[in-house]
Amino acid sequence: MTKMQKREHFRIISNILSFTFNGALKTELMFKGNLSYAQLENYIPMLIRLKLLEVSTSQKATVYKTTEKGMNFLGRFKELDNLLKSSVRERVKKVNDPPKPSCFGR
Repeated sequence: MTKMQKREHFRIISNILSFTFNGALKTELMFKGNLSYAQLENYIPMLIRLKLLEVSTSQKATVYKTTEKGMNFLGRFKELDNLLKSSVRERVKKVNDPPKPSCFGR
């Protein structure tokens, strides 16, 4: 798995946890997260096993909800994501800044 794929992997997890904050059905997750059924079938059991997501069933509907541990993960992911984005912005700003005038008049 490359670095880009790992980053995408964590972003997918973050999206799932965001969408299940107040509880969501599998079909909602598929549409909101732009995920296939197969992808959800991989992520949901893993998130449940890690105790980031919990499952409840009521009246034939299975509802997925973010746990407190999942909310903690989500908060930390957002902090890290913001930190990385600001670092990239600073790097781009330095590259795009006009060169400083030299003391030789050019």
